Amino acid sequence: MGLNPIIDHAIRELQLLGMYSSGKDEDAKMAAKIMELVQTFANQEHQGFAAQYCIQVFGKLCSMQPIGVLTGEDKEWKETMHKGLLQNTRCYHVFKDETGPYDANGKIFVRPNGTPYVDANSKITITFPYYPNPQYVRVEQ
Repeated sequence: MGLNPIIDHAIRELQLLGMYSSGKDEDAKMAAKIMELVQTFANQEHQGFAAQYCIQVFGKLCSMQPIGVLTGEDKEWKETMHKGLLQNTRCYHVFKDETGPYDANGKIFVRPNGTPYVDANSKITITFPYYPNPQYVRVEQ
């Protein structure tokens, strides 16, 4: 293997997942894209807490999640296609309607096999300031 343990680890894990040997062109392309991000991260030479902080913030930004508290101020809202429904511009799953603000993903349900899902029961009422922090609920189905 090479000189960088992060890169070596990423290659090994992607190989174990079958990304390089599946014979599917889309798997090979995705592996290359992932490795491009890993290479950039490795080149930045993050260490310790700074590495974990960078990963956490990067993950939230790429998932279109806020990295700070939502204020609920008027500038944080945009109209949706549904009359009377506003969506938070900083967090795609926070909405406001005539009943008040809510997080549509406030509860994330987890099946016995570990796969998560949200449904109509995931909605929770919220107050501001608000920082999205979903509750994970194990279900028996």
